[in-house]
Parts: sequence; structure tokens; C-alpha cells
Amino acid sequence: ACVGVALIALVLLTPGLRSRLLFLSPIAAPPPEAPQKYAGPPAGAVAITDDFGGAGGRWDRSQTSVAGGAYELVLELDNFDSYGLFLGGDGIRDFDLSADATFVAGPPDAEFGIRFRQSAPDEHLIFSISPSGFYRLARVSDKSYTSLVPWTRDRRIRTGVGATNRLRVVADGPAITGYINGEQVLTYSDEQPQAGQLTLGLVT
Repeated sequence: ACVGVALIALVLLTPGLRSRLLFLSPIAAPPPEAPQKYAGPPAGAVAITDDFGGAGGRWDRSQTSVAGGAYELVLELDNFDSYGLFLGGDGIRDFDLSADATFVAGPPDAEFGIRFRQSAPDEHLIFSISPSGFYRLARVSDKSYTSLVPWTRDRRIRTGVGATNRLRVVADGPAITGYINGEQVLTYSDEQPQAGQLTLGLVT
């Protein structure tokens, strides 16, 4: 009995020995090789409605948050971009997406909108507006922005802090159509209609 008590005391008072003995006991399976972050592409047409009434699993929140019925993107670096990623599939080519975007704070020459057909953070298309009342369609490739439809001023865009605009992109093969507040503002034929991720983007 004395030897047993001495052994127990030795194990309890020696952290290295205690941890070694703990690892010898049966434990659960090891962690997975990678997080199951991305779902496969949806099979067939999928209807998605999200009022952001609470935190869900459809949108990435590593650099964003869900609060007050909104999906919030904040970017505090000048001349930079950021995005919130839809986690429902990374092989999306054709879609019809509408989003209500509210400008809360920032410079009037900022840019925010719908990023799509994204194969990498610096490889995507973006249909965006500025708080000063402009819209455009751009391709980002190899860290370079190229306007496919140049910045165009449109009085239908609500401007200034607190203004909300509904943006909509319909992508069907090469055909891309952009809408602002229910009005069609652009069409474009994409010669590279690849599948990719669907995101919401912000640029300073």
C-alpha cells in the first residue's frame, strides 16, 4: 500500500511523467487533416434567402461579423480589399444574386459590391458601386484591376452615409447583367465564364 501511494504521489508531482502516462491511455481519434470549410457545388438550382437574423454557417466570418440583421464587412487599410465568402459551394458559375448594401462609414471613393467567379483572392469579377454614386464591372487578375464596364455615374444610386442600394448580378454562361435598385445598368459578355467562389467585396 505504501509503495502504491508513493507511485501515485510521484506521478502527480512530476508533470512530465504525468503527461507521458496520460498520452499512453486510449484517447479519441486525431484531428482531421483540414477543416471541412468548403461545401461541394450545389446540385441543380438552389434558392437561398438570408436575412442575417443570427450567425449561420452560410457565410465565412473570419474577417466579418453578423450583427443587427446585417453581414458586416469592415476594412481599416487604405488601398486594400476584403471580402466575405459564401460557404455554400466553390464551383458556382451561373447564379442570380441580390444583396442590399448599406454604406456605414468610410471615404466616398470606396467600392463595395458582389464578387464572383473567384478562383483566388486576386482572381475574380466584381460588380460594385461607390458611395459617391458610380458603378462598374471589373476583372481582378494577378493583383491588377481592369474595368470591363468603366466607372459610370448614375443618379439612381443612393449616395452618402446610411444609404442602402440593392445590387443584383445575373450570370448565365458568358452573359452578365447588373442591376441597381431594380434597374438594369449593364450587360457584358464574359469570354472566360469559369466557375468559382461567390463573395461580397469591399475596396478602399
